[in-house]
Amino acid sequence: MKKSIVSIVLAGLAVAAVMSVMIRNAKAQQDVIFTAQLLAGNEVPPQVQVSAQDQAAAGFVTVTMHVTKDSGGNVTAASSRFDWTIAGLPNGEPIILSHIHQGAAGVNGPVVVDSLLSATTPIIVSGGGASFSRDGLMTSNSIATQILANPSAFYFNIHTLSSPGGTARGQLLAQQAPPPGGTSVPTLSQWGAILMFLLILAAGMFFVAGRRPIVAAEAGFVAGNSRPIDWKLLTTVTMYVEAAVVLGLVALHSVIATPDIFGAIAAGLIVAFIVHLLIRQSRK
Repeated sequence: MKKSIVSIVLAGLAVAAVMSVMIRNAKAQQDVIFTAQLLAGNEVPPQVQVSAQDQAAAGFVTVTMHVTKDSGGNVTAASSRFDWTIAGLPNGEPIILSHIHQGAAGVNGPVVVDSLLSATTPIIVSGGGASFSRDGLMTSNSIATQILANPSAFYFNIHTLSSPGGTARGQLLAQQAPPPGGTSVPTLSQWGAILMFLLILAAGMFFVAGRRPIVAAEAGFVAGNSRPIDWKLLTTVTMYVEAAVVLGLVALHSVIATPDIFGAIAAGLIVAFIVHLLIRQSRK
């Protein structure tokens, strides 16, 4: 009996440790979204930077920053994705650069995150406009930290061959701020990994629980209730676990999305089943 209790306690601690690591790693990763309205008149100074044929240029950019943080909220890895469109340019105009600069409104500054466009690999304007998407752009931890803290101190702009100093510009504006403390709920794929781990663990424990009565019977002992599932106990445990899950979802309502709700509820059901099995084994 003592060995059984010790085994159950150790199994519970192992589950808690693995789940803690998985959830902590999941919380370390997040996407933060910034946008900017790009206008020719925002270039500094516009009358010098922008050529006559590009004066009507206007566009929009979405910058998605993929950030990984440690438990202290410090950025440990970062990369960016650019998605932009621009219109009001003459057909055939080569777009040669697009990137994030460090600099407040009205101030020019250095490039800090580049799209990898160049004069040798331009985008050619067609139908008066152009669009661009690229992920995995190198972003230093220091720059990512500064952009997260003060996005308006950085701007995005696009350059054409006729306006190499800059065609259209806009200051970054945070659309999805990082949660306090540098944490976020797991992503959809991470919820899948968590649920898969729990399902495998539950299946293994259910198999072991189902085998124990058979072993006992072969040894000449018959338990009063040899069924591996106690539905009354399972219902009670599920109510308590799901109540805790709901309280957690309410507490984290500001940083959760629909996949997190379904993922947490599904995980709660599996955890309740595992806890029910542990309690069953401790009573034998």
